[in-house]
Amino acid sequence: MGELMKHGLCAKVFLICAGVFAAAGPLAGQYSPTRLSSAVAVTKVPGPVAAGTLFFGNYSLVIAVPANTSRLDITLATQPATANVDLYARRGQDVALLNQQPVYDQSSTGGTGTEAISITSPQPGDYYIALAVLTSGVQVTCSVRATVTPGANSAAPVLPAAGVLNAADNTANFAPGTLLTLYGTNLAQGTQSGSLPLPTTLLGTSVEVQVNGRTYAAPLSPYRSMRNSRMKPSEAECKSA
Repeated sequence: MGELMKHGLCAKVFLICAGVFAAAGPLAGQYSPTRLSSAVAVTKVPGPVAAGTLFFGNYSLVIAVPANTSRLDITLATQPATANVDLYARRGQDVALLNQQPVYDQSSTGGTGTEAISITSPQPGDYYIALAVLTSGVQVTCSVRATVTPGANSAAPVLPAAGVLNAADNTANFAPGTLLTLYGTNLAQGTQSGSLPLPTTLLGTSVEVQVNGRTYAAPLSPYRSMRNSRMKPSEAECKSA
């Protein structure tokens, strides 16, 4: 850990040493965990590590769970399959440390790289996922998949192509930082107000913008079931979303 800090490689991780946990500084730049889409696997290659290390903070993944979800399943598979990697999840905030111990809601901590967390009738919100690599000296490829199963009474959201408009003039002309309004059906499970800074999830509803192969979570303003306003990320340079 001292060598990492000396060379400026600050990472939001902790080392697992005989049950005592130590945290390093945050990764440079904006806090930006990887946002997952339901049932779509994402590959991470943490390490190799010299000792057991949990990757969270910028290394976390996050999945939005809407209201009326019947089940959330999070799975992990590794190459090599014999690598020992543990899986942690926490609703509403990232996995963290308290008194040198990890703070989480659910975990799967078997002796290999095949782990799974299943949550029945999960509360709506963002669920953060962190990985702990316990096998030292080996580069491990981790495949993480989070699957959200809607409840029996959940209607699928419908957003027509013409339902994305500039909130200022109701046209399809967009620029970075534009406030957009989405018109569709079943875009939300109710009404909730947001506050500054605008959240990226309200009542389990989130909006993603894909630009040049990169996915951004859009800040959301107050909405109702048929309408959803959000901000086009300033990083986006395309003319449509």
